Amino acid sequence: MRRMLWPIGCVFLLLAASPLRAAEDKPTPPLVVPVWPGDAPGSESWTRKEVEYRNDWDHKTMVRNVVRPTLTAFLPDRSKATGTAVIICPGGAFRFLSWESEGTEVAEWLRARGVAAFVLKYRLTDTGATAEEFREAMKELASLMANRDRPDEARKAVEELASADGRQAVKVVRRNAAEWGIAPDRIGVMGFSAGGMVTMGVVMNHDADSRPNFGAPIYGGRTGDAKIPADAPPLFILCASDDDLAAKSSVDLYSAWKNAGRPAELHLYSKGGHGFGMNKRGLPVDSWIERFGDWLGSQGLLKPAEATAKKTADSSPVTFNKQIAPLLFKHCVECHRPGEVAPFSLLTYADAKKRAKLLQTVVSEREMPPWKIVEGHGAFVGERRLTVEEIDRIGRWAEQGAPEGDPGDLPAAPKFAEGWRLGKPDIVITMPRPFEVPADGPDVYRNFVFKLDVPAGKYIKAAEYRPANRRVVHHGLMAVDTTGRARKEDDADPAPGYKGSGNIPGELFPGGMATWTPGRDPIPLADGMSMPWKPNADLVLQLHLHPSGKPEVEQSSVGFYLTDQPPQRSSTDLLLINQEIDIAPGDKSYRTRDELTLPIDMEVVGVFPHMHLIGRDIKVTAHPPQGKPFSLLWIDDWNFDWQNFYQYVAPVKLAAGTRVVVEAVHDNSADNPRNPSQPPKRVTWGEETTNEMTIVFLQVAPAREPEFRKLAEALRSRMLGAIVAKPSDIIK
Repeated sequence: MRRMLWPIGCVFLLLAASPLRAAEDKPTPPLVVPVWPGDAPGSESWTRKEVEYRNDWDHKTMVRNVVRPTLTAFLPDRSKATGTAVIICPGGAFRFLSWESEGTEVAEWLRARGVAAFVLKYRLTDTGATAEEFREAMKELASLMANRDRPDEARKAVEELASADGRQAVKVVRRNAAEWGIAPDRIGVMGFSAGGMVTMGVVMNHDADSRPNFGAPIYGGRTGDAKIPADAPPLFILCASDDDLAAKSSVDLYSAWKNAGRPAELHLYSKGGHGFGMNKRGLPVDSWIERFGDWLGSQGLLKPAEATAKKTADSSPVTFNKQIAPLLFKHCVECHRPGEVAPFSLLTYADAKKRAKLLQTVVSEREMPPWKIVEGHGAFVGERRLTVEEIDRIGRWAEQGAPEGDPGDLPAAPKFAEGWRLGKPDIVITMPRPFEVPADGPDVYRNFVFKLDVPAGKYIKAAEYRPANRRVVHHGLMAVDTTGRARKEDDADPAPGYKGSGNIPGELFPGGMATWTPGRDPIPLADGMSMPWKPNADLVLQLHLHPSGKPEVEQSSVGFYLTDQPPQRSSTDLLLINQEIDIAPGDKSYRTRDELTLPIDMEVVGVFPHMHLIGRDIKVTAHPPQGKPFSLLWIDDWNFDWQNFYQYVAPVKLAAGTRVVVEAVHDNSADNPRNPSQPPKRVTWGEETTNEMTIVFLQVAPAREPEFRKLAEALRSRMLGAIVAKPSDIIK
């Protein structure tokens, strides 16, 4: 069976092209939007230069060597706007983009009919810097076309990156829908040839924010053996029967959609070949774009949308009491209430009304509620993420003047235990004296030692740390010391606590109890887990304090929550760390990495990633000994102020031999708004806030209790303390 390959047509003509010929000046499109904030993930090290040129047969613009994906917007006049948007993915075998005939010309046709169009530059393979190198790349492509049993390794290396660009493009358009006059539920993706593969990569694999509302693969796209998603959007499929690259797969795609009970329409012209785009060949296929317009019309997508930035499908007023208060009570007021960390309250209508526009902005840009995990990269306890519909609801409320509504619609405000997120603790300890933090100078590490008396028969299930002065607390760590050395050090220092360092004495608490960082929510240990407390042990609280520019004081408290249930499962925290950090000023994508291999079958209970101020992207991936790698966590917009211990809704099972890899990117450029140094300075590994780190803690448990000893023997240097459920079964 032949391996299917998806280049654009006329590839042999490209061999005679002059790829480095400068394109003639042309009007600049109204808006070019970056798809990713900074370098696109997965290609940060690419240094090749994008090339735009004109081909020799019709002198239309082509693009190759795309590194930084963009969307070029063609927005219709507001008076003609339908509220529908189409993201267009030109074809080109993942070597180049047919920018005009499969991109901008399609966009102009759609814009004239009131449809907002966005031409996507997605990432491509490297076809060389010179004309000769490009010709060699095209010769290799021609060889692949002649022998389709040969795997196209270049395409395979970039196809998923291009699909990721497509998914991110949908998110960008949806997040800016209000500004661009687009209905967030009328965004589709269209692609030609290789661009059809990108289209299907979005259609087949998306999350709630990146799901297109319709798809249009034009002589391209396939499903393979993949299961059609239950929420698969409607498809418009078009091809020519004499296209030996795409005709069969187009028919197969239509059949797969219909067999799955999903809507689809197929147009199959008798002649047209591959890669016709908007070019005219004197054939019926020349009018294919009209058929697409007919289909859009049949879907109601060419009539002005009732859902736009100022008017939605639900034309009834959105009021605070009925629609907005429930959202704020559920997602926001845990922090946005008197006495909590947020700078203002959102408990009342008066609180929210004067900040309606601010709320619209921060939720549409996904700044609030703070949840940094990329959707689809782990299911975690306490996930704070608004749906597209909820974001739209807040936007409509702001646009309508933030009406209050019927008082009878207002639900009761949630009740919170005073001062404590997890309710009233069983035990509270507080620093007996405040510690004085100097106005300036280096960061301060200070260890504070407490006597903690846990009643017999009780076990620690959760701990909640509360700083008194969040301006100066960089992070806190908690450990148990059974040696008495920490208490002796504390007694010898007349000031509260004693001088610490990056290494805390004793053994860290398990899981999310070990650390506090800005933005952290306290989470009880997972089911079956609790922490025994040894008699006469001391609690060590280490604080990393950062001078604020004026004298400050800190007097922390910790609340402990107890259970009668002893630990049923053993657990430990495994450390992934890269200390070889030396980032030159201006380096936008400095990469760090570490990995470990699991010696036994394990379950990952939770994960805690940590970087400092110029961290930008951090990803943790599991590479099982059999099967494909999969993501454990990905944060693509790191913010030091919103760090968290992420506990999985259900533990993630990993087989023995699985490699767990952490990869991070740091941005030490002047373009990074979170860079504390302007102009940028050299940044190295270190404990100061202005130093940098790459750290991940994995809280893990053995799949079989007796094998915990084997884990300890293999990875002892990476273990940060442990809870052993049945010591007699494990430690001899």
